[in-house]
Amino acid sequence: MKFATSKAHRDFFLKQGWIEFEGLMAEDQLALFNQAVDQVLAERLKCTPQKLSTFSAGKKFFQGRDMWRSDPFLHKIACNVRFAEIAAELMELKTVRLGYDQLFPVPEKKVHLPEPSDVVYSNFLQKRASLESVSCIQGVLGGLIFALNGEKGESLQKEGREGQEPLENGIDIFPEQAGNAIFFQPTAQIDWSRLSVHADQRFYLIVYTSARSLYILQPEDPHTHALKHLGYVFNDKLSDKLHPLICR
Repeated sequence: MKFATSKAHRDFFLKQGWIEFEGLMAEDQLALFNQAVDQVLAERLKCTPQKLSTFSAGKKFFQGRDMWRSDPFLHKIACNVRFAEIAAELMELKTVRLGYDQLFPVPEKKVHLPEPSDVVYSNFLQKRASLESVSCIQGVLGGLIFALNGEKGESLQKEGREGQEPLENGIDIFPEQAGNAIFFQPTAQIDWSRLSVHADQRFYLIVYTSARSLYILQPEDPHTHALKHLGYVFNDKLSDKLHPLICR
């Protein structure tokens, strides 16, 4: 579906720190989206997609970083030029780089004998913090988060949801309807604990960064050491090969 931003969209985004778009992902594409996510998780967890329900949200979260590197469809989504163009238009920028993607499964209410990954994920979700303050990349421009599933309720305004918490109190960046997506600013204070409200859903985050971004030590990011596996060391500039420029 073709989307075009207007001055009203940009004004809302700049004032509120976020904006929601309905149906940014069509239903047929959403089915492929979920299938690709399941396939990557299954490969990384060394199981079949049918067995994914036996793994905790914490384990899925830790296997859900940089999924775009493991699947052609997710690569196409994370590097989608139109999505990046919308982000650039909202932020009034020209150049956008792919920083990383991240799966956000909703944690179980009770986990019997939780593993370290569950504890770390649970602690992360207690934060009220901006995207840039929990990312191991310096130069974050903003995020785009999709609801991969969810009920089709009453239609939501493209400018956002009524009743959304004020920015200073922490916002809920998690869309309620499958296929809806929210763009949000890097400095917006996010109430990550709001994920628990969205029972039985899961979300896919794309993080956009500037052309001159650095890999940094960020203890608040559970994946702060992840890029070392790609050959980076702290304070390295992100390369075009490993972190492509989507639009310029």
